[in-house]
Amino acid sequence: MNNSLFFLNSLNIGILILDLQYKIIFTNQWLKNRTSNHWEDFFKEEKEKNGRFFQSLEKCSKEGLSSVLSSKLNTIDYPLLSSQESLNCNLVISRISPREDDKAKIMIQFIDVTQVEEREKHLKLQQKIMNEQREHSFNQERLASLGELTSSIAHEINNPLAILDLSINYIKKYLKKINIDDEKLNEAIHDSLKTIKRMTTLIAGVRGLANNGENSKKTMGAIHDIMGIALIVFKEKAKTSEINLFYDADKSIFHRQINLNASLLTQVFVNLLNNSFHAIKDLEERWIKIEGEEKENTLFIYFIDSGLGIPLDVQEKIFIPFFTTKEIGEGTGLGLSTSKKILNDHGGDIVIDNKAANTTFIITIPLPNDS
Repeated sequence: MNNSLFFLNSLNIGILILDLQYKIIFTNQWLKNRTSNHWEDFFKEEKEKNGRFFQSLEKCSKEGLSSVLSSKLNTIDYPLLSSQESLNCNLVISRISPREDDKAKIMIQFIDVTQVEEREKHLKLQQKIMNEQREHSFNQERLASLGELTSSIAHEINNPLAILDLSINYIKKYLKKINIDDEKLNEAIHDSLKTIKRMTTLIAGVRGLANNGENSKKTMGAIHDIMGIALIVFKEKAKTSEINLFYDADKSIFHRQINLNASLLTQVFVNLLNNSFHAIKDLEERWIKIEGEEKENTLFIYFIDSGLGIPLDVQEKIFIPFFTTKEIGEGTGLGLSTSKKILNDHGGDIVIDNKAANTTFIITIPLPNDS
């Protein structure tokens, strides 16, 4: 084998050399290993189709014009020795004259872009992951800033509320001391103290949500206490959209003591309530039910709303970070993925119940062995 043929056989691309009538003169080893030897049939078929490949051959043969055919723009199919798939190549068609006394020839270079495309896919995936991590970091910083602001505002509101509470209680005691017993006045005092207590509880709930809870420890507590805070935060929103809430606060299972991170579980419940709100706010029938039961030493909490379920294609992605079906500005796509992580950290989980008639999320949390 002369040096030029040895060189062509050592290349990591395919080389096919033809005469100007498209008769094959040389096929290098790379191409032999990957393709059949029926090139004449292939050229015949291409001529009948008068496709882009054959037109490029004609221009090269008759006019000496070179061409580059991209696999993305013009797929060239031909059988492989190993399979029936198509080799994904860019083609370079050019006219060569090795020596002055030689007749001109056509050289076709087959440049495999499979690895390049795989690399492109890998880089795009890595870029997507980086963008998601950057977005997650941005959201975490934004939530942390919002939490600090919320805590600051809550603190500023709490101070005057405490003063009002002390003042109204002082008035209540003073009126009793001077023997004034007016029904309307007593009712006004009662309503004022009730309103202050409601606002104080609401602020406590908001402050609990503002604290992301990641640095707080788990303690023994009841689901009812956490659910109470979540519902206080959510009830005003439910009223404005005329959504009926059903929750049996006296059910014994909600008062069982479990090991939990109160702040983080409150976020889970608020996330689920908000998701239901966005899903049903425009429906004719609008309701949310929260139910619970114990099975196999596990607490099951059911969040059910009047929606008619979640499409399977959405279910496959619903717990993936940044996936959201909400309108732009209404959600980050972090709610359910974060909720799942929080529950996994509690030894539990969250799943969708496909057997239920209405949209149902099932939360599981293990109960203590001595409960």
